[in-house]
Amino acid sequence: DGSIFNEEAVYTRVAGTTGLVGKWRSIKATEGAPESFVVSAPAAGSLHWEIPQWKESTEGKMDGTDLPIKGPDVPPGMTFGGKLESPSRLSYVLKRDGKPIQFGVQTMSADGTSFTDVSYSPGKQDEKSTAVYMKQ
Repeated sequence: DGSIFNEEAVYTRVAGTTGLVGKWRSIKATEGAPESFVVSAPAAGSLHWEIPQWKESTEGKMDGTDLPIKGPDVPPGMTFGGKLESPSRLSYVLKRDGKPIQFGVQTMSADGTSFTDVSYSPGKQDEKSTAVYMKQ
C-alpha cells in the first residue's frame, strides 16, 4: 500500500571463512526473514544460493543471465540474474515473468567480516533497503 515498514535480519557465519561463500544462520530477525541461507561456489564463476527453510535455491554463472529460482513455493517465472562486478561485489535483478521486481547490490567488506545487501523496487531508487550481515 506504499506505507513504510521496518524489517531487520542479523546473520552470523557458521561455515566458511572469507567472502560471501559460507553458511549463515539468523540470530535476530523480524517476521519474514529466513533463518539461514547458504552461498557456495560449485564451479569457477558459478554461485549457488539456498534458503533451506523455504526450500528455495538457484545456481549458475554470475554473468547477468536470468537463472530460475527453484522451490515448492516459488511463483512460476521467478529468476535471479547476478553479475559479479569484482571479487567482493555482486549486482543482481530478481524478476517475475521477465519483469524486474527488485534490483540489488551485495558487497563484502574489505576485512571479510560483513557484507551488505542494498536493494530497491523498480522506479523506487530513492527507497532503498539495506541489510547488513555480520560475522559473529
